[in-house]
Amino acid sequence: MKNLYSRLAALLLCVFVSLSAWADDKDNKSTSTVLLNKKAATTLGKDKRSVSIEPRAQYDASTLYLSAPLSLENVEVMLRNADGNILFADVVTLSPTVYLIDLEGYGEQSFEVEIYIDESIYYGDFSL
Repeated sequence: MKNLYSRLAALLLCVFVSLSAWADDKDNKSTSTVLLNKKAATTLGKDKRSVSIEPRAQYDASTLYLSAPLSLENVEVMLRNADGNILFADVVTLSPTVYLIDLEGYGEQSFEVEIYIDESIYYGDFSL
């Protein structure tokens, strides 16, 4: 009986891992990555960490997804259109849990995202 429970637990674990991998793979196929460039930081804001923690941005037809490998608080996010008009501006916390910005209703156009972390500025362009 103990052997039966062990096999059943192993089978359920395999099914769970397989479904998780399948779900992640499906999500990654529908998004595109925004290449984020870093503007030079001031000497006061120079990154002194041994490992730099840079934000990540991806998008699909109606959503911009922002995240970071570790939790970063008080991050300023600004989204502009090609004319320089600000479409979104907020102070958020970026973390491995994705922060969503809804792009529904903006139609097909070019965007620039700017992410301010301490004294560093990350920016990238993308189009819908």
